[in-house]
This record gives sequence, C-alpha cells and structure tokens, in this order.
Amino acid sequence: MPIIKHITTNIAFILITVTLCYGGIFVPLAGEVWESRGMYTGEKYFRNEWMRGDVMLENGMVAENVRLRYNGLIDELFWLHEGSMQHIRLDRGLVSGFRMYVPEEDERLEFTKVERGRLSMLGTSDIFVQVLYDDIVILYAYRQVSRKRDVYVRRGRSRYKLTEVEPDPVYFLVLPGDIVIRPDTLNRRDVYRAFPGIRNELRSIFRQRRNVSGYEQQLKETVRRINRALEEHQQ
Repeated sequence: MPIIKHITTNIAFILITVTLCYGGIFVPLAGEVWESRGMYTGEKYFRNEWMRGDVMLENGMVAENVRLRYNGLIDELFWLHEGSMQHIRLDRGLVSGFRMYVPEEDERLEFTKVERGRLSMLGTSDIFVQVLYDDIVILYAYRQVSRKRDVYVRRGRSRYKLTEVEPDPVYFLVLPGDIVIRPDTLNRRDVYRAFPGIRNELRSIFRQRRNVSGYEQQLKETVRRINRALEEHQQ
C-alpha cells in the first residue's frame, strides 16, 4: 500500500493533488473530485467494481497498487482515494496508460492512450484503448459505452428520467506501416491488395459477426494467426 505524503486541494476548482510514496520515490497524482451527474440504467464502467491497478504517467513514473475504474461513457479514468473515499477523475494529460488486475482470473488488463488521428478517427484528442494483443499486428479495444435512449420511471409522486447505456466497443487492428483496420468498416479489397500473404487470415476476420457471443475472443485468435502468418512470410 503506498504511503500518502502530501495532499493539496483547491476548493474553488475542486482539484486534488496527492503525492504517493513508494520506497522513498514520490509519485504525484492529480485530478478532479468527481460527483456523478445524471441518472443511468446500465453500466457506465468497463468493470463496475474498483480494481487494483497501476497508473503510468507521461513523465515515466508509475503510481502502483491504487484502486481504479474506467468510465467508457466519458472515456475517463477514475481513482478511489482510500483515505477520503472520494472519486477522483485523473488528469488525462498526465496519464500515458494504466493497468488493472483481475486476481480471480489471473488477468492483467492493459490500457494505453492513443491519439484519435492515429486510429483514423475524427478529432484531435486522444482516447484510452485496451491492448488485447501486442505483436507485429496490434489489436485494440476502445471500451466505449453509448447512450441508447431515455426512459422515465415513477417513484411515488415523482417522475425521473434515466438514460439507458450499454457497452459499444470499437476494435482496431494496427498493421505494419501504421495501417489501421476496423473490422466492421473498411474496404476489404484494398486490405487484401496491401497484404496478399495473409489474405485468408484477414478474410476470417471479415466473416466474423460483431454482435455474436465470443466475437472478441475470435478476433484475438485471428490476430494471433495473422501475426504467425506474418512471421512465417518474413522468413
């Protein structure tokens, strides 16, 4: 457990800066004390529970063993300040990536920050994406949560509006040369011409249906096969 050495707050801007100490090394985390806005039905978070993890900072430092949650509705990383139990939206400008641990599944979930332009997305900002496979070909998952509709419920004499949300992940394959493929929207012939040596593996991806159970696992397996085919093709 890190030792909290210093806390500064600015009430006017609801900002918090906390310095964590790991064996004499001080790692600052900064962000905004967050109060949830609006009422929702469905999950805004990639994993609803607070998970132990690490935050990688742009300056190369790492804040270890902190409690994290990723909000896919607004693409923001939250940290639970265990001293005050406040929810802190971390300053994304200071964060290069993060990881969360799932001990019961012996799994580590890796996220990195990527510029939207690099993924052929509109806008100049960045997004957090989960790294599902990292090799010659990289597989990213943008854990987006989308608003579907507003629903109204009555509680006693009061009527409330709830926004229905649901996971709406977007997958990206990054091929050599920074060629980005979205399996659900692309010109297949152009991709086949660019990579004739792995045509069959790419065709396997395009045949998969995005909304069926096991789609993500199928993608990971296909990307593994693509990487193996590329390695063999390069020999």
